Parts: sequence; structure tokens; C-alpha cells
Amino acid sequence: MTQKDTSSPLSKTDAALDADTDAFLKPVAADAPNRAEIYEAWVSAMRDGRHEAALRGLDANPRWRSSMSLSRALDSWCAPVVSRLAAELNIAKHATNLWMLDKAARDSSPECLRAILPYFDPKQVAPLSETGNTALMLAAQRNRYDNAKILLPLSDPRAVNKKGRSALQIALLGGHEETALTLIPKSDLWASCVDDDAIPVDNAMHAAVLGGGYRSVRALAVRMGKKLTLRQWQHYWVLGAKIGHGTLIKEIGLCLNTFAPVPPDFEETALIASLRRHRQHSSLAQILPLSNVLEQVSNKATALSWALQRGNQTDFELIWTSVPASDHPKAALEALEGLCSIGVGDGDGLEMIERLFDIVEAQQAVGLGPAELLRRVEAEGRTLAPLKEWAGELRAKIEAMELKAVAVNIAEKSSAARAPGKRL
Repeated sequence: MTQKDTSSPLSKTDAALDADTDAFLKPVAADAPNRAEIYEAWVSAMRDGRHEAALRGLDANPRWRSSMSLSRALDSWCAPVVSRLAAELNIAKHATNLWMLDKAARDSSPECLRAILPYFDPKQVAPLSETGNTALMLAAQRNRYDNAKILLPLSDPRAVNKKGRSALQIALLGGHEETALTLIPKSDLWASCVDDDAIPVDNAMHAAVLGGGYRSVRALAVRMGKKLTLRQWQHYWVLGAKIGHGTLIKEIGLCLNTFAPVPPDFEETALIASLRRHRQHSSLAQILPLSNVLEQVSNKATALSWALQRGNQTDFELIWTSVPASDHPKAALEALEGLCSIGVGDGDGLEMIERLFDIVEAQQAVGLGPAELLRRVEAEGRTLAPLKEWAGELRAKIEAMELKAVAVNIAEKSSAARAPGKRL
């Protein structure tokens, strides 16, 4: 009795497909109608990690020994085929083949890079390169820190591309922390460059902050911290606030006296920068305990001024509660003065503005703030109905405050005149 065939039609189909998939193990005729499909099956074998089968396919089909096949092997991370083709094609003979090293550094595995590295000088730039990037720079660009470790001892880390950037600067500006940490010990930390918007970048620390790399900032602070000026650290502190990365802000804050007054030409403190750019309150919470909330910048604005202008009740309350009660009148007046220089916004902050105005009114501190505020409110009230309505109320309050101030002044003079020893 013959045994019953229990195999399903599906299993037979799979076996047939496997046979077709491995067709590359035999010589393929140059005019075979399915030669392209068989070649792609060979590439798939490399991509799937079937390296021994890929080598056998290459032996069976000498016509596949080409630069194109080497490129496909690099894409597939098939180091044995890369090693075989690099040796057989004599790739070092032509300088134009340097693109192969670049491709390995940028796109392939460390094993493939090691296989192709003996044939090239990593310090050289491919003749047809539009960017002038070395292999190390390309590894930095893609955050291939494993490849960067291999290339670094054989490369010049101080070399720059056509944009004037080194491998470290590329890694830092791109936020590629792993590669940056690999390159920092061997690179020029004080070299300058420009970012993609053509804005000058002073040094590695500046680039690290722009790239949001808090671990790089920590590593660079050990090597550069004592040589950076207070002004530079304050600049990085404001930049970190603009980016809004909490851990980055914390790392920069550890490196300077954050309560030191900002230079007169600074248009923002870190606290103001955070208020202007982020609706989330996480970065504000990091910066607030390390900031002088009463500090005014060149346009007289304070952090409270910007909270009023943006109409953000939560930010306003966070900042206001950090102001000592004894400083409330001064803080209120300076916030109103600063609001005059930046504008009162769209009216969302009216309730908070009135709250500060009432504090100023209670202290009979007319000053520049309320008077100038009235002028701005009346001017902007021409286009914003809520402000136009409030302008009349504000004027009445200011007039009342002025009358009180005059009355108090007269009373003080009369009292002084009647004092013993004073002549009327």
C-alpha cells in the first residue's frame, strides 16, 4: 500500500517559489527572459543575510561582478560580497570610485566599511562631490557613530566641507549625539561655522545648543566651560529656552549664574524666550526658579509684560506667584511699562492688565506705565473693540489717580509748613 501524499497544494507552491528564488545559484544566460528577476533574487539573498548563497551566486554568474553589484551589496550590508568585489574590481585604480567609500560610510554596516576601507584614503573627497564631504562627515550626517569610530583614526577631523563645517559641527547641528560624543575628543572645539540659515555659529558649544544635544553640552562643558565668557553662556541659556528642551535647559543652567543681569543689548531673557515660543509650561517651569522675574531687557519688557501681551493666564500666574509681595507694586508698574513697548496684544490679557493696574492705582503710582499704557490702548483700540471699550475706563482711573496724587502732594506740603520751627 502506497503512503498517501499529505502535502498541501500550498506547500508545493512554496517549494516551487523557493526553487525559483534560488535560480541565481546557477549560471543565467545573457538572453534569459527572466534574468532581471533572478538578479534581484540574488540581491534579496544578500539583504536577507544569506551571504554564502550570495557568494555562490556571484561565482556562478561572473557578469554580476560590477560596480552596480558592489553598490547593491553595500546597500544590503553584505560584507562578504563587498570584500570579494572590492578585491576583484581593483576599485582603488580610479579616483572616481571614492563614492564607494562614501556610500559605505553613510549607508552601510561597519563590516562593509572595513571591507572597502583598505582601498581608499578617507582624507580624500570624491572628485564629483557637490558638498565636499569626507567619509567621516557623511557618517556624521547620518549619525553612523559606529562607522565614525572606524574612520576617525584615519581621517582629519579638522577638515571642513564646502559649507565650512567639520564632521563634529555637522553632528552637533544635526543633533546626532552619539556621533558627536565620538568626535569631541579629537576635534577643534573652537572652530566657527554657519548654520543652514547662514547664521554664525561661534564654537562647538554653540552648535550643540542649536542642535538640542544636552549630552554634548555636558561633555563640552568639561572641556570648554571655564574658557567661555558669561555673555556666551547667557546667550546659550536664551537659545536653550527658545528650543524648549527641558534637559538641555537644565544642563546649561548648571554652567552659569542664571541670575546675573543680561547684557544691555539682549532683547530677551531666557524666561521671556520661553514665554514667547512655547505653549507648554515644562520649559517655563525649568527656567522660572533660576530667573530674576523682575528683570527688564533693552525694550523695558519683563516676563510679566509678555505674559500679559500673550494673554496666557497660566504663565501669568506662575510668574506672579514667584514675585515677593513687597515687590508687587514695582513689578506691576514695570510690567505695564514693558507692555507699552511690545503692544497690548489682541485683548486676551485685559483681565490681567486690569489686575496689575489696580495694584498701581492703590499705590497712587501714576508714573510712565499707566499714562503710556493708556496711549497704547487708545491707539490699538481703533482696531480692537475690547481695547476701545476699556480705554475710557482706563482714562477715568488715571485721572482719578492724578487728582489723588495732587491732593496728597498739597497735604504733604501743608503739613511740612505747619511743622514746629517752620515759617509760613
